[in-house]
Amino acid sequence: MLSEIPLSTLIPSSFYLFANLICMFLYGWDKQAAKRRAPRISEKTLLMWTLMSGGLIALAAQRVLRHKTQKSVFQIIAALALTLHITVWIWLLNQ
Repeated sequence: MLSEIPLSTLIPSSFYLFANLICMFLYGWDKQAAKRRAPRISEKTLLMWTLMSGGLIALAAQRVLRHKTQKSVFQIIAALALTLHITVWIWLLNQ
């Protein structure tokens, strides 16, 4: 099962899973903090995790949680991150 998965697949997949879970958690945490008027996650941190996670989960979190939808920079960065990650993966897989 897990031992049959090549390490070259397992490591990037694990990174993406971890980064996406963290990204979703941070968007959710920040949304709840905004509702409670509690200390917030910085926009810089949210954008950094959006870039690292590939943008897809960030776009989903923005829509599902209705969070950061008024700030176009978040949609732009997430879309660019998604495009960049897909482009890099296509390039790597065709080498």
